Amino acid sequence: MWEGQSRTEGDGSEWSVNKNWEAHTGLANDILLVSTADSTIDNLRKRFEEEPVFKEVIKAMYDLDRGAELRNKSKARHQASEYVIEQSKLWRIKGGTPTQARTKVECITKPEAKALAIRTHAEGGHWGRDAVKIALLDHICSPKLDASIIAAI
Repeated sequence: MWEGQSRTEGDGSEWSVNKNWEAHTGLANDILLVSTADSTIDNLRKRFEEEPVFKEVIKAMYDLDRGAELRNKSKARHQASEYVIEQSKLWRIKGGTPTQARTKVECITKPEAKALAIRTHAEGGHWGRDAVKIALLDHICSPKLDASIIAAI
């Protein structure tokens, strides 16, 4: 169709396709590059290394459980829907019932929960196990919290 037409320099006739920004810059966004250099992920994985529930949640949130069975992956994804990572901390989102005082609580390890239970027990006038648990549940989420409180008292 354009055969035999006059050509001038810079009109694009020397190109076999339309000249655009990719011709000069190449592929600007390398979509094949995957980086997991986020220190938040590494810090949380180290912190919760001994806590299987939190470890699985973090893996599911960052899609690090690729080799797992489908059933375990879907279970972890369902659990992860109740958690969020903000300010480099793992938080559990509470269920929105009117009786809960907090909408989200910080997830901590068992040793951290034990230390916090000791402090709460001492500061609260040597409360019993149930009073310490009620005080802690407003602020934290920890696996086997009862065992941590009993060990602390």
